[in-house]
Amino acid sequence: MGSLVAMRLLWKPSRGLGKSIHFLLAPLSTKIGAPISHFFNGNRLNRNSEKREDKAWLSKVFHSPGAKVALFQKSDPLFTPCGTSIKWVSPRTLSPLKLDGIFKEENAKDLPLLVYLGSKGDSESFWALQLDGLQPNHGVIGEVTRDGGKFAKFRPGVFNLKSSEAAVMSQARAILDWNSKSQYCPSCGNKTGTRSNISTRSLLVAGDMGYKRICFSSDPTKQSCSQEGSPKNYMHPRTDPVTIVCVSSEDGELCLLGRKADWPKDVYSCVAGFIEPGESIEEGAAREVYEEAGVVISNVKYHSSQPWPFPGSLVVGCTSTASSLKIESFDKELEDVKWIGKDEVKQALDSKRFRSVDRSITPPPDPTPGSLILPSETSMAHQLIKHWVNS
Repeated sequence: MGSLVAMRLLWKPSRGLGKSIHFLLAPLSTKIGAPISHFFNGNRLNRNSEKREDKAWLSKVFHSPGAKVALFQKSDPLFTPCGTSIKWVSPRTLSPLKLDGIFKEENAKDLPLLVYLGSKGDSESFWALQLDGLQPNHGVIGEVTRDGGKFAKFRPGVFNLKSSEAAVMSQARAILDWNSKSQYCPSCGNKTGTRSNISTRSLLVAGDMGYKRICFSSDPTKQSCSQEGSPKNYMHPRTDPVTIVCVSSEDGELCLLGRKADWPKDVYSCVAGFIEPGESIEEGAAREVYEEAGVVISNVKYHSSQPWPFPGSLVVGCTSTASSLKIESFDKELEDVKWIGKDEVKQALDSKRFRSVDRSITPPPDPTPGSLILPSETSMAHQLIKHWVNS
């Protein structure tokens, strides 16, 4: 990309404060494409999206010796007995489920959801299978857990995986979760599905192996879908963009950090929030910081991004500079927000005082109670803070 060109926007808060906010909008940083690696990044699978409707090719790949399937129950994957990796299952083990029907034009609607994740070269392919709703007498679950493998909570279990495997599980979990929450058409309320053999009045359902759903509006006892026959009749996986901002003082010696009331004691993180419709990344970042801290920021720059499958977000990390140090929270979302000096943050980094804001993850004992604790190394916030200290 070329050099950064700053654009000035005038943003007026809607809270009757009588104050206009100026901030610099910088296009995405030239660092796009740089080797910044986060947990859940690094999915190296070739998704072969152009082949998701090629049933002959998919069947061939699924029945090849290198096919591996991750099993899910209630959004929770099957782990190996030690819990540090996913237990990938051969399609041969799943033969009682008669999954071959998914690749044929017969009885596919009665089969579980199978998602093609992607391939490595020509020899390995990776899949995800949702087992919910199956009859327990098929014997598959007993077979795959015979050696001690177990279905465990995706969170926190996924954080025990290597980052590369967690990245693939991020894709699998997000797609399966989206399918489970998209069972009904938002236009007419009829059932949706992914199978290619189920006709509507004018279309065939093209499920893209789990990456597309379509309204089943062919039932004569129900109203027809207002979007039938149009591209809007299809539903595609949803990704919710989140902006998270490391805000520094003008001299670079202070960082703005906050905490929510339900977070573990002494944990502080960067300001974050969902980007709203009609907002750019930079506008969303400026709005969130102003709402939660009353601080006007400028020079918003893109740092990096991270998939966050809880359930399906894309976290966009940014850096920025504050125009003043005055703090005033408007939306009261944070219990506390304050400026913290670089020395104190560096000490927390050097002492490895990190923990997740998720209380389901058991923290290590804190040898220095009352001291600043930063988000875990798997989070975007940690990497932004670390970047600020090192810069």
